[in-house]
Amino acid sequence: MGDPESTTLTETAMPTAVADHLTGRGVAPELQALVASVCEQRHLVSRVRGYVALSPAGGGYIVGYVHPQVLSLAMPPPRARKVASEHGWTVEADSGITSYLRVPAEDLRVEKNRTRVLDLFLQSVDWRAGGPHPVVAKTVDPDAPQPRLIPQCPVHFTAMPGGHCDSCDD
Repeated sequence: MGDPESTTLTETAMPTAVADHLTGRGVAPELQALVASVCEQRHLVSRVRGYVALSPAGGGYIVGYVHPQVLSLAMPPPRARKVASEHGWTVEADSGITSYLRVPAEDLRVEKNRTRVLDLFLQSVDWRAGGPHPVVAKTVDPDAPQPRLIPQCPVHFTAMPGGHCDSCDD
């Protein structure tokens, strides 16, 4: 198989399929190294669309989407907004259940950011591996006497307030 000292972090730390998906999509080396670091501590599986979607091995919801230059990391909306404001990052797809913190690859060149994002990534894997969340999401309208039930997408597990999934329409 070759000299083990000449193997890259990507080849040794990640399952081959995950590494191949990241390489095949032209993902930045900083993001590949981050995913490799996560794979040293948690087991991930991937699938490819226009991006690489990562999920906990053995089941669970999507942890994040890896684009060539950006990581979109799943987390609860209030946490995503807080972290984004602390670091100057952005939040997308705030469904009330799941938000995606967007971290540019270039920001991972700073050790402090890399350490923080690795910690957030591991927390997201644990959160998403916790098994299926309820089939419906409950949102509380302060003027409503009872919570309103909102269906979730069976593929992306995000709220579908209008009855359709925005991610499925990509």
